[in-house]
Amino acid sequence: MSNALHSLKLKTGGDVWSWGSATSGQLGDNTTTNRSSPVSVVGAHSFTAIAGGENHSLALKSTGEVWSWGLATSGQLGDNTTDNKSSPVSVVGAHSFTAIAGGEDHSLALKSTGEVWAWGFATSGQLGNNATSQRSSPVSVVGAHSFTAINSGNAHSLALKNTGEVWSWGRGGTGQLGDNTITFKSSPVSVVGAHSFTAISGGDLFSLALKNTGEVWSWGTNLTGKAPGHSGVLGDNTDTNRSSPVSVVGAHSFTAIAGGYIHSLALKSTGEVWSWGYNNSGQLGDNTTDNKSSPVSVVGAHSFTAIVASGDHSLGLKSTGEVWSWGLATSGQLGDNATTNRSSPVSVVGLLSAAAGSISKISGVAWASTSKVSGVAQASVSKVTGVSAT
Repeated sequence: MSNALHSLKLKTGGDVWSWGSATSGQLGDNTTTNRSSPVSVVGAHSFTAIAGGENHSLALKSTGEVWSWGLATSGQLGDNTTDNKSSPVSVVGAHSFTAIAGGEDHSLALKSTGEVWAWGFATSGQLGNNATSQRSSPVSVVGAHSFTAINSGNAHSLALKNTGEVWSWGRGGTGQLGDNTITFKSSPVSVVGAHSFTAISGGDLFSLALKNTGEVWSWGTNLTGKAPGHSGVLGDNTDTNRSSPVSVVGAHSFTAIAGGYIHSLALKSTGEVWSWGYNNSGQLGDNTTDNKSSPVSVVGAHSFTAIVASGDHSLGLKSTGEVWSWGLATSGQLGDNATTNRSSPVSVVGLLSAAAGSISKISGVAWASTSKVSGVAQASVSKVTGVSAT
């Protein structure tokens, strides 16, 4: 997921609410005013899934139509223009999609046939159409593939097959494609190793995948580019970049994953959230601002059902519909009516009754989870995370 500064939530009635940065109209409330508490996305829409890019937002309808709003300079809204929009517009074409995911400046959508379509920025090959020219309307990812879930990182894309194989394309300079190279790819390549995964999530320059055993595996960068230089975002107790999957340390069994800008989240069946990686803004939720290269527990007696890691902040959804957040707050993205960073969870004001499931219906950017989430992507970021896949 990208370094997003806004958050999204889908309610059971199909309404989308948003908060945080609005500089490009990504809150969808017909303004470019930042919000530190939730506002409703305008229009008489009923959506079933949401996903966030860095400065744009996506939403899916039960008809299979995708709608978008926010930054459009690279065509990431898919409406055949490069004009920013502060209210939802329809992605062009006679398409029917089942899942969506947002990258930094590109968007992905999955069809029931297993085909993936993409639009937006393409200089790293992240659209997967064997080209590097940006597109302002959907193009098909090349190859005779049938995928079941999608997710996106900053400028790379991930897709899962029903065999458990993960395929990737786009920026690969830090190993985030997982194909044992550090080379960009403009068409899908297989992540190496005899692995069978059940969920995927993309971070900024790294990737996460979940097995049915509850193990999390990761690949890509382990660095931040900021002091102290290492982030530990791969969770393998090292600061070494990896171009093939390595196991996150610890005797953990997780049910969902989410990749943020430079931090990672994982959910247990007990409702506990664990985190690792960069922590300068408190995005790990462990009451510190110290980086962690192995999982630590988010503090508080909380039980969450879905998670999102968005930029440098994190979101958790409860079965009651409450959303809790922690981390960076400079644009109001925590939704607690403040712009103060938090290193432990705080409640988003005025939000109850979100349809659970898929990060379910919360999203940041998710570098997460397609599908029903979002970054962001990602059922629930829930089991996809990242943006998703539902």
